[in-house]
Amino acid sequence: MDYAEQLRKLEEHLLDPRVRKNAEEVSSLLADDFLEIGSSGRTYNKARIIEELRSEPVRPASALSDFEVHPLTPEMILVHYRSTRKDAAGQSAGQALRTSIWVLRNGRWVVRFHQGTTIP
Repeated sequence: MDYAEQLRKLEEHLLDPRVRKNAEEVSSLLADDFLEIGSSGRTYNKARIIEELRSEPVRPASALSDFEVHPLTPEMILVHYRSTRKDAAGQSAGQALRTSIWVLRNGRWVVRFHQGTTIP
């Protein structure tokens, strides 16, 4: 599997509602110096985002489209994509443009930065 496919699977994994509720699982996927800028404009570090995810409402997993990978260095990759959130009936309930920077640390990919922007 090439790193583009691997990073797509990791992004999908992070959008899985079961994973988002599992602090240990999320922690293993985020760099210790993780930073997120949310659609609200608020910033989150690793500890804060883990706590926020544990208390977010459970909803179906988002689907990814328009996934692109842009290597910055051999150990740092920028990805961006569109996520489509579904409601309980499987209908589109909103979209966002998302960007993540993944870094290769100790032989595994972790997210160093993420930003999501809601599409009106």
